[in-house]
Amino acid sequence: MLISCLLARSAKAQETSVLDVAALQARQDITPLAWALLEQEGQATPEEILKLFPVIGKKAKDLMEGGYHNGHYWVRVALRNSAPEPRAVRIQVNNRVLKHFEYFALPPASDEAPALSRLQARLPVLHLVLAPGQETVVLLKMQFSLQDDLSLQLEPTSLKMQEKTDRTIFAVLLLFGIIAGLLIFNIGLFVLTRDAVFCLHALAACCLFADIFLLNGLSYYLLESDQWNYLAPAFGNYSVATAIIFAQAYLNIKALYPLLHRLLNVVTVIGLAGGTFLLMGFSKQVLYLTDMNLILVAVLGLSIMYLFPPHRHRVMRFYVLGWFGLAAASLVWVLAEYDTIGRNVLTENSLNIGLCFEMIIISLGLADQINHLKNRLKENNQNLEALVAEKTRDLTSIMEHIPLGIFMIKSDFRIHRYHSRYLREIFRGQDLEKSQAADLIFGSSHLNSDERSRAESCLAASLGEERINFDMNVESLPLELRRPVVEGSPQIFDLTWNVIENAEKEVDKILVTMRDVTEIRKLQELARDQKEELEFLGEILAIPTTKFLRFIQSCRDLIQENFKLTRSQGVQKRNLDVLKMLFINMHTIKGAARSLCLKKMAGIFHEVEQYYAHLQANSNAPWNADKMRQDLEEALEMVAFYERIAEEKLGRSIDHSHVVEFRIEQIEAAYQDLCRSTMKVALPAEAMQGIEQVKALFHYKIFRDAREVLEEISACLPILAKDLKKEVPQVQIDTRGIRLGSQCEDLFRNVFVHLFRNTMDHGLETAAERQGAGKSRQGRITIALERRESTVVLVYADDGRGLDLQRIREIGRGRGLLRAPDEDNNALIADLIFHSGFSTTDQVTEISGRGVGMDAVRRFIRSMGGDISLRLETPRDHFCAFSFLVTLPSELFDQLHTESLLQAV
Repeated sequence: MLISCLLARSAKAQETSVLDVAALQARQDITPLAWALLEQEGQATPEEILKLFPVIGKKAKDLMEGGYHNGHYWVRVALRNSAPEPRAVRIQVNNRVLKHFEYFALPPASDEAPALSRLQARLPVLHLVLAPGQETVVLLKMQFSLQDDLSLQLEPTSLKMQEKTDRTIFAVLLLFGIIAGLLIFNIGLFVLTRDAVFCLHALAACCLFADIFLLNGLSYYLLESDQWNYLAPAFGNYSVATAIIFAQAYLNIKALYPLLHRLLNVVTVIGLAGGTFLLMGFSKQVLYLTDMNLILVAVLGLSIMYLFPPHRHRVMRFYVLGWFGLAAASLVWVLAEYDTIGRNVLTENSLNIGLCFEMIIISLGLADQINHLKNRLKENNQNLEALVAEKTRDLTSIMEHIPLGIFMIKSDFRIHRYHSRYLREIFRGQDLEKSQAADLIFGSSHLNSDERSRAESCLAASLGEERINFDMNVESLPLELRRPVVEGSPQIFDLTWNVIENAEKEVDKILVTMRDVTEIRKLQELARDQKEELEFLGEILAIPTTKFLRFIQSCRDLIQENFKLTRSQGVQKRNLDVLKMLFINMHTIKGAARSLCLKKMAGIFHEVEQYYAHLQANSNAPWNADKMRQDLEEALEMVAFYERIAEEKLGRSIDHSHVVEFRIEQIEAAYQDLCRSTMKVALPAEAMQGIEQVKALFHYKIFRDAREVLEEISACLPILAKDLKKEVPQVQIDTRGIRLGSQCEDLFRNVFVHLFRNTMDHGLETAAERQGAGKSRQGRITIALERRESTVVLVYADDGRGLDLQRIREIGRGRGLLRAPDEDNNALIADLIFHSGFSTTDQVTEISGRGVGMDAVRRFIRSMGGDISLRLETPRDHFCAFSFLVTLPSELFDQLHTESLLQAV
């Protein structure tokens, strides 16, 4: 019963909403009389839908209130003709973007269907002819591309259907022709200028062109199909996105305002994503998001206007004018579509006119920008030409006056005509442009044939080829060249080689510079000599004058002794004792030189010593006496060089005009004679006083305090400790006031050189080893002197590990130096360290290891009438602490009490 009531009510409502076309005099809005319902699936038949209207139908104005739905709307309009003659009417649906549109005329069951057809127009327009008294129901099935909005217009027309009745079509096509021309114009500008802004403007205009094409209803008018209208919202989103991209490029927003650039990128992504989702068939409700995006676009557009005021930014004037014109035209079009303002040719085509206006204005702006850039380019070209001319003048002036030979080698191996004037002075009298570069550069130089051949091959392999060939062979090109001159030393040139590449990255030319460095080389050589001389001066200044002069004299004496040995029969007969003496003498002065930090001299002495060591190690090696003498001459020259520097630069010499020279031996003999002759003779007091003064003067010059001498000699210990990476030992000296003669002083210097070296290398342990053994980090050396009747005894000891008796025993047994009955005699075993060539170390260094030191010590001491022995302590494990006992005749020392004599001096 409820359904019947509803049907009755609906039928009654329909009766009241039937429109009589006989009374229709002009166009009339029949939207209030239309009924509508929404079907989601779109599969129902017209008959099924007609039965549903009484149940769920609503007024069209009430159902279509805007919004976005994907379903199909059915619209019902009832019409009848009460006139006695047939009447024709046009039903116009005022919505241009219907993606689906169907129409049906359903008469009462017994009546014949009226004639209903669609005109080919921009809007959906139906032509209906009703016979006299005929009544029908018109059903319209439609699906919207944009908002769900409907406006129906009904107007009388002629009985004959008219094709293409749209009166504004010519204006529409004309406007679209103008837009298409402007698009082609922008694309052409992009092709010519390769400026992306023209391409972006054309792309934005293309998207907007497609959108307006569909909004103008040209899809059915030109293509007779509504299926393309679904693209309208997608192209709308793409238009927004591409317009923003164009605006950013046009105004250079990314560089000027990074934050605004990021916000505009967000809007662009939303627009592109929304359009893509719509194309992929997503729900039309995506348009809600894109509508919000349009609000954000408007806000950002106002921000752009604020940040780029037109009165400050020239390009902004065209941008604002063009887009405001398009926005105003779009507003007029929307108002006309919603019948807020009257429809006419202008209002219906305002969107087309706005797009034309925007295209023209923006194109003019781009053209203005091109013109502005053209003017700037012209100005820059003029400035560049002036700059090039100025630089050319500067370079010409430089090439005329620079004291360098600068030139280029061409691919034909000739000199380029542009080169520095100085090059003509280098190659005076030669035709540079016609000469072969290789002959010009390398001819008459110090290069030999092989070096020149390799340099020429490098040039041949590089010119016209890739750069890698030059890089691989550049080492064959000389960096220094010597060319002979008529007088004086040869000229020296520094050369540089660089490649000049062409557009194909091939070596087109080779740039060469030649700099005359003859004087610089002379100054460098002089500076090296002066630097070396300053180093020598520094070494000499660190040594007291007397000590230095005594060392020089000692070096001369030992070298002269070696000269005598090399001329003796011993060298010719390959006498090993002679070779040993040669080695000991050179080893001694080398050690003394090292202890005094005379590096250069010690190095020369070491080289001489090396040859002697080679002969000792290789019994079959030939003895070259000439080489021995030549080495000694070099050593003597080095001694003379140090002596000359000391005399010329430091004044370390005897003033022969004010000083009478005597050898120290003569003075000692005279002193001894004077002492003996006046010892028991009674002389007057005044004569005795004068004699005592002479004796005191002689005594002061002949004898030196032993402590003073030993302290000087021990100054070499820090150097030895540094070389051996050990701590500097403490030295305790007790001389009991004993004074030395000159011969004893020389003996001490020769002996202690070896003793100290032996102690540092073999006796004292490293700091870590000493701490592990419970000792102090620093070693200790003790030296004591005492008189015993007609001799003076020197005791030398250290607190090191002592003698490795087991090691000495094994070496002695292996070399046949120890007899079987003596293998338990520690004294005989220890005494083997004085044997020639005996050493307990396996490694030979500049400090020790050759087995020469203790043998040399014993030789020196015995040559002075003394002797040396060992005093052993109780052995611990296989190590035994010991002391050296050196016994020397008292003649080498002061035998008188000299306090009163010194006071007299």
